Amino acid sequence: MKNALLIPWLVTALILSAGCIDEDIEKAVEKGDPKLCEKIKEADRAARCISQVGIKLGDTSLCDRAGGTQRDSCYSGIAAGKSDESYCDKVSDKYASDSCYKAVALKKKDEGICNKMASNGNIAECKTEIAVERGDGSICAKLSGAYLEECYKKVAEKTGDVALCSQIPESSGNHDYCVVGVADATKNQVLCESVKDARAKDNCYLRVAEKTDGDLLCMKISDASSRDHCLYMVGKSRDTYDVCERIENDGTRDNCVKSVAEAKGDYNNCQGIQSQEKKDNCLNTASRKAKTNAGCTMIKDPDQYYGCFYAVASDARDASRCEAIEKAGTRDKCIHQIATESRDANVCRSMKEGSEKDRCGEYARGLTP
Repeated sequence: MKNALLIPWLVTALILSAGCIDEDIEKAVEKGDPKLCEKIKEADRAARCISQVGIKLGDTSLCDRAGGTQRDSCYSGIAAGKSDESYCDKVSDKYASDSCYKAVALKKKDEGICNKMASNGNIAECKTEIAVERGDGSICAKLSGAYLEECYKKVAEKTGDVALCSQIPESSGNHDYCVVGVADATKNQVLCESVKDARAKDNCYLRVAEKTDGDLLCMKISDASSRDHCLYMVGKSRDTYDVCERIENDGTRDNCVKSVAEAKGDYNNCQGIQSQEKKDNCLNTASRKAKTNAGCTMIKDPDQYYGCFYAVASDARDASRCEAIEKAGTRDKCIHQIATESRDANVCRSMKEGSEKDRCGEYARGLTP
């Protein structure tokens, strides 16, 4: 019953993978009628149709009728649908054959099926995926070299069992990074202490700190750039300026303060940013967050200055917030846009008399396209 449910799903997936839904093929598959495929004139479409009907019916004779690559696809589809690797034996292309065996092996969680594959790399990848899925490090022992190390590393990370890392020689870089992966997965900073390689240890502290918001853990990182990045990530996550202030690099510290100020709508703290461009961006975003144009008045860049006032006014649908703009032309432009967006000609009354005010009324009333 389970296989019967999987086969229609697999057929649908194959139809979609062809690029788009072919209605003729879809109809034939739905009805399970290979005779409908014979009405398709294009040979490649007809072969694809027969192959997919064959998968649905589990009929290998249709696979042989389809021929070529569609024959392989058909046998692979039946193998996956029935969870029976014996059908993969009929697949001629070695790459398609390996994919077929792997699909069935993963479905059955049986690493023995992986041995039927032609490529050693594919065999190792297949067994590793099953080992991870089952959380079974004993499967890794059947591999060798880099494949063995990668397998133990992935299973250790999945299970949180750092003891598996001891199966990797300490002389290999994978040993330390196996411990790092487990420390990250379990949020256990103590494991970082056993990491010997300085770069890997820094990476361990960084990854655990990011998950635990541990700024003190960041301070254990020896590399200044990595330490600053760690503090930035923690400061951003916790929305706290105290963490940002410990960052040594001016640009990274500015980014941290900017992120916190924008998240809080705290435009006053944008003033502590050294880069004028970042400061203006911060004031703009924080003002919108706070729903006030008070921070807009501190912006130096003319475009950002106007954009901030307009954004705050637009968000609130309130043209009165444009009044704080000092330049009359810029102020009228802001009012004009709010009037047009709200379709309210009364908004235009606060503008100076003249053609611009008249145009504002026309736009607001929808008289001008």
